[in-house]
Amino acid sequence: SVQSRWEFTYTSVASYFLTGVAYWIIGDNEGQPELWSIPSTWIEPDHTEGLYANFRLRIKDNEEGVLLPAEVVCRTYHPDPSDLQASLPPSWTQLMAIRTDHHIQASQKIAFEKGIWPGLAVKVGRIGGKESMPRRKMSGEQKRDLMVMIRKTMVGVLNYNEPAILDQMIDEIMPITRTNREMDWIQSFDMIRKRIFQAFALNPVAVGEITGVNRAQAAVASEHEASNVINPILEQFSATATMKVAPALTEAGRYVLYWQPVVGHDDELLTRRWEIGLTKGAVTEDEFRQHMLGLGAREDLKFKGR
Repeated sequence: SVQSRWEFTYTSVASYFLTGVAYWIIGDNEGQPELWSIPSTWIEPDHTEGLYANFRLRIKDNEEGVLLPAEVVCRTYHPDPSDLQASLPPSWTQLMAIRTDHHIQASQKIAFEKGIWPGLAVKVGRIGGKESMPRRKMSGEQKRDLMVMIRKTMVGVLNYNEPAILDQMIDEIMPITRTNREMDWIQSFDMIRKRIFQAFALNPVAVGEITGVNRAQAAVASEHEASNVINPILEQFSATATMKVAPALTEAGRYVLYWQPVVGHDDELLTRRWEIGLTKGAVTEDEFRQHMLGLGAREDLKFKGR
């Protein structure tokens, strides 16, 4: 099967962020070179014959794996400032926050699985209606019958805000369990989420949160994500591809392999740039129609020059 460009980039970035290193394997398919992004958990360096002289590809832990020479393995990594030969995953900088987030979700799961959250409590009337007398003791069957009767006569939106008739059988109906205990984690969860985002230099707006966000904030977030998060990784990938992949495909130094830099999306700024380019003669009217308006070329402009 063929690994698509999106799949290649996605698996590379995921490995880079989560493990600090991404691996590519240079293969050959009937004389045609191929480049595959391999999960970093499948490969481990083998330093027996020298530092990073070989790599062992092992899909399962109990397998012996295949020994690959360094010539066919590309290793790109997030550098560790304290060790130039090691990698430092961005996720490790907030590992405690990630573990805390796991514990919060685990506690929520346990609360919902083992918690008891009845909505109403029904107090059965006392014997003879006297405060000094004990409440009626009901059998299991009587309790079930009473619950069925209450649901039948009072459940549903049609009975919303309707009065309930209390008699000697039912003395009081009162709400209980107004809030779930898991709601206590809201403030802690928000703080933990911010710490995890900071590990990857991201903010909630960049990943799709739109509540309370205006266009200006979204534009700044998009520009920050492009300039400070995505493009540095693409620059790292481009340098690795040029140094390791290009020589395997052709003569060294002949080609430069790179990812196109990402540009932050701002409709208003983009429109202004195109308008200035149009008035200054830097772009043609046809180019403006095609890229900004999504229209085809005009017949009377088709053969005009700039």
